[in-house]
Amino acid sequence: PMSLLEPPSLPPPRRRGRGRAASVAAAAVGVATAAVAACHGFSLVAEALPASFTLGFRELGWKGMRVSRGAVGTVDGTTLALSRDAALEAGVPEDSVEEIVRLAADLGALGAEPLSDPLTLLRFYNARGEEVDAAADMHRDTTAWRADYCLSDLMSAHGVGGDYKSDGSRSGESSEWSWHTKPSTPEAQFASRHGFFGRLSQPSPDNEPILVWRIGSPDYTGIVRENLVDVFLRAWVVHMEDALQASRAASLRDRRVLPARPGGGGPGVSPGDN
Repeated sequence: PMSLLEPPSLPPPRRRGRGRAASVAAAAVGVATAAVAACHGFSLVAEALPASFTLGFRELGWKGMRVSRGAVGTVDGTTLALSRDAALEAGVPEDSVEEIVRLAADLGALGAEPLSDPLTLLRFYNARGEEVDAAADMHRDTTAWRADYCLSDLMSAHGVGGDYKSDGSRSGESSEWSWHTKPSTPEAQFASRHGFFGRLSQPSPDNEPILVWRIGSPDYTGIVRENLVDVFLRAWVVHMEDALQASRAASLRDRRVLPARPGGGGPGVSPGDN
């Protein structure tokens, strides 16, 4: 639901034992994940467990290519933000191309940002049951959320290499993603030291970004007791944005769907290694 686009502000929890505290912390991360999933338009399942949580991605990453302002076309004298040929060239399926062209026109999309390349628009379209109007509403809410949440400031606090505009859109080439962890604020440094999620610097043999989730390692009781839930929620938003943009860039380069692959960390793997 669109009300989950912004990560929640949780009240200080009551101390009711490890099981209760762990459930609250796990549920909080699950809610934040659902919020970012709605924001980004990809399918995600979150389930809270007594001492941990499980998360599953579906189609995190889309086949695509760079879209330029030169891809504008006209139909019956009406200027379109995206031409049918450009959408097809980008990889939009034949049976969805007319709807994606209409969605781009509704949004006035003239380039890859904000999240407006043809296949990312297809993601919004699919996420809203192939309803163009609902997809357009979701896209507008998404871009508003990214601007209001100060995503550019958050990404800069936790790392370097990703260029953002003040409205939360990318300012660099969408097929390149060089952002990596380099915390510059006390909060970001704390989250980096104690975090339990990250992305490996090297992709899979199929060029898929690999995410590291050590969901069994955190002290959930301590996170709740010390009122650190919001700190880790913000770090989780950064992680999800990193996963999205890494997958998106890899897909654009390979011109095929490349999902981000979540998994557990092994010996010698640090949650911040990205």
